[in-house]
Amino acid sequence: MHTAGEPAAPTFDTIRRLWAITDDHGFTGEQLAEFAALWGPIPAVLDAYYRQLGAHRPLNQTQDSLVEPSDVVKEYEIQAAHPEWNYPYWMDQPDYQVFYGENQGNYAWAVLAADAAQSDPPVWVSEGPQTWSRESDSVSDFLTSMAHLQAVFALPFSSGLCSVELDDLPTVGERFAVKAAPFQRTRGTEFFGNHDDDSIVVMYEDDDVWMIYASGTKAHFDQMQSVLCEIADPDS
Repeated sequence: MHTAGEPAAPTFDTIRRLWAITDDHGFTGEQLAEFAALWGPIPAVLDAYYRQLGAHRPLNQTQDSLVEPSDVVKEYEIQAAHPEWNYPYWMDQPDYQVFYGENQGNYAWAVLAADAAQSDPPVWVSEGPQTWSRESDSVSDFLTSMAHLQAVFALPFSSGLCSVELDDLPTVGERFAVKAAPFQRTRGTEFFGNHDDDSIVVMYEDDDVWMIYASGTKAHFDQMQSVLCEIADPDS
């Protein structure tokens, strides 16, 4: 229960509208207590996310993956039984508490263990156990951005992966609003759109620029398509 003088728990309205989620799809307090006993203190915003939306699999497991409490418990149980085996590097990162992983294992996202008592600390990204860079200014920023990234792979109307010429990119910023904070490190990813239920993701990779856009409704997808089809070349 929220009491006077305490900040209200976040409700993740932007994510809910993007994904058309009305009910909660979360983990229980008991599951999170067992998770925290192994993982460490859970920042308040991340705890609220786990309780409200953490078990919504399309939102959290379509492309990249939220670390689920049961996965952590299982990994530590196996490690206790077989300490000689190899385990994910995030299990041996005392300074970082990893809560999200990239689908090919190239990146992992974490909060600093020293920041875990904060309500909404910065998020860091790793390209390996020894290389960490700041990704997002807060957990809430990261979760909103990641929801828009997951959306382009899961919403029913999607462009698929497209290449874009760098000279054509101003069209995106001129015709569409920024919907979420960019990832500061991972692929230089940016997020745009004009409606609650749409997402345009622009990713910079070396000299290439990639775009994917999607919407929960055909009318909004068609509006994006009418602009972006002029600059986006479908990747074959």
